[in-house]
Amino acid sequence: MTFKHIVLKNLKKNLRHYGLYLFSLIFSIALYFSFVTLKYTKNINNEASAKIIREGANVGSVFLFIIIVIFLMYVNQLFIKQRVKELGLYQLIGLTRTNIIRMLMLEQFVIFIMTGIVGIVGGLLGSRFLLLILVKLMNIKESIHLSFSFKAFIATILMLFLAYVLIVIQNAVFIKRRSILKLMKTRQATDVKDNKITKLERIFGVVGIIMIAIGYVLALDIKLYAIIIVPLLVLFLTIVGAYFFFRSTVSLLFKTLKKRKGGNVNINDVIFTSSIMHRMKKNALSLTIIAVISAITVTVLCFSAITLKSENTQINLTAPFDATIQKQQKAEQYRTLLDQHNIQYHENYKQLLDLPRIKNNLYKGKYVSLMGIQITSEKYVEGAHITRGKGELVQPYGTSDTLTLNKINEHSYAQFDDKNKKPLVRIKVKPSDLDIKFALITLRGGPLLILNQEDYQLIKEKAAYDKDNLVNQYGFTFKEKNQEAEATQLLHQVNPDYETQKEISEQYRSFSSVFLFVSSFLGIAFLIAAGYIIYIKQMDETEDEMENFKILRKLGFTQEDMRKGLILKVLFNFGLPLIVGLLHAYFASWAFLKLMGSNDHSPVILVMVLYTIIYACFAVIAYTHMKRTIRQSI
Repeated sequence: MTFKHIVLKNLKKNLRHYGLYLFSLIFSIALYFSFVTLKYTKNINNEASAKIIREGANVGSVFLFIIIVIFLMYVNQLFIKQRVKELGLYQLIGLTRTNIIRMLMLEQFVIFIMTGIVGIVGGLLGSRFLLLILVKLMNIKESIHLSFSFKAFIATILMLFLAYVLIVIQNAVFIKRRSILKLMKTRQATDVKDNKITKLERIFGVVGIIMIAIGYVLALDIKLYAIIIVPLLVLFLTIVGAYFFFRSTVSLLFKTLKKRKGGNVNINDVIFTSSIMHRMKKNALSLTIIAVISAITVTVLCFSAITLKSENTQINLTAPFDATIQKQQKAEQYRTLLDQHNIQYHENYKQLLDLPRIKNNLYKGKYVSLMGIQITSEKYVEGAHITRGKGELVQPYGTSDTLTLNKINEHSYAQFDDKNKKPLVRIKVKPSDLDIKFALITLRGGPLLILNQEDYQLIKEKAAYDKDNLVNQYGFTFKEKNQEAEATQLLHQVNPDYETQKEISEQYRSFSSVFLFVSSFLGIAFLIAAGYIIYIKQMDETEDEMENFKILRKLGFTQEDMRKGLILKVLFNFGLPLIVGLLHAYFASWAFLKLMGSNDHSPVILVMVLYTIIYACFAVIAYTHMKRTIRQSI
């Protein structure tokens, strides 16, 4: 039998065993081709389209490229491990390591060609579906036709070529490092040789938890983000801490549990506890990877959900009226143009005073008792009715990124002095959620204290401040919507950089829509990759331990007796990295909310619940398949 015949016969014989690997390749190719088609679709992504569309497609395609290549390499690692006995037998019958590597190269080439064709056809059909979603999200009035993108095809071929080269190198390294004996015994190897609790294990077990805790604390202290190294330090602490947690903390807990049992074990210990303990090193790395993938996925999706929910708030903060101007001269010029062109409008004038050093107990921190505060009159805020000596504090969305307010109570105050630094008026402060209709640029990024008109006028006349501290805002609301386009052109004549609320709204919606699309697409890719990797890992472990299940069956244990141990094992492999990943994502999202000045965690909770439900489907599938595999084998 020639070498060519051996390769073809082996490929044909094992084709039915390649199901998961083939599906991984086809799915990855279709996913990548569909997304890259978006990048090169001219009626969506061109020079006239929003910059965020082009950048979103570019960034998304790069991330997806990296995800898929890493994912395929991981799947191949588990796949090649399942064939170690077969590869060892080939060496026994006379094939050299070079022959085996050549055989694997040819197999991979045939597989990549077949899956590439099927995947690109599937991706071509899927690209239209993705484009329809994007067009709907962005409200683009463009007809979408099914078309083949040659550039997307080339990009997909390059991705496949790189994946093929890396997989060939991975297989070659795997074969070169193993003798025939090692190949035959690879699946029987375990990581833990004894059950003693070592000092290093105790140290790293505690260090892992401490590192994660420190990472969370640093993540929530957003004032430290000005130091460039802090975000990198947070990533290092949480990722390495997670590895130490899986490698040492979990091992420490299992060994302690086993020691307390004094050598008495039951069937659940055989299936669950012992299996996990004896694979802790390999489990630590793979579980850390799954936890990090889950954390990235949920974090990106949470950021998208937070951005989407805050869209209207952000638009109103940027432009509370159809046209919002801060400079008096520009407002007068615009008013004149509107009158000349007979454009009907309503003007809303507002004013605030930015006082730099005020005695107060409103801010947190050691040196903030003399922090400044911005004040305005009740007459500039609709629905405000405030008595003398009292004030209502509003902290708009996005204004708490640098300074944090104390919890407002009956003792909260702000004291204003006159120009001679003598007490002028003391204001009792309470919180408020009034719609102040001040633009963020007018507010200068801080909270606003609303006062009684008489108190405001008194402070305005007698307090010490520079003329630049008195800030004006002119809001124009167009009465006739059919005149809005002309009014927008006139605004650009006053200043080309000025934008109407409609223009700003379109920009925000373009950004949030593309961000939602890209993050959701990548999130789905990450989620499937995470679930699929751990699913294959579970199946791989089941194959390794099949002899144990056969022995248990000979001892009289039924599948029902093994059920609880199998459930515990699936819960550990799927649940523990999920919990760690969700914790990482929650604190990252919490930090993002603090940067945005929001306390609304509902988008974060919603994303985490949905992610957990979808992720749990992989666990159920893995458990069902594992039960069926064991039943058929024993």
